[in-house]
Amino acid sequence: MAGVLNLFFGLGYVYLGYAKVMRVNAAVFVALMIVLYFVAGVVTDGLASLVIAALLSADGYQKGAGLGGYISAERPAPSAQSRA
Repeated sequence: MAGVLNLFFGLGYVYLGYAKVMRVNAAVFVALMIVLYFVAGVVTDGLASLVIAALLSADGYQKGAGLGGYISAERPAPSAQSRA
């Protein structure tokens, strides 16, 4: 599921519960990817958008399967309430 959602601006990271992607808040990462998709799509006639979507989708699939993936992403630290 995360692989499919990552085709759409990296939403798979939000679905998987990552707090940070590439050292940036996950919501900010998604907003930056939306801008990057459209700018790269216009400049390269859609080719760069396709490549970015494929890379994010493959990474989302790997992270969803429990593998490391190749884009750095951090889950939120457990809170004191969840540890009790």
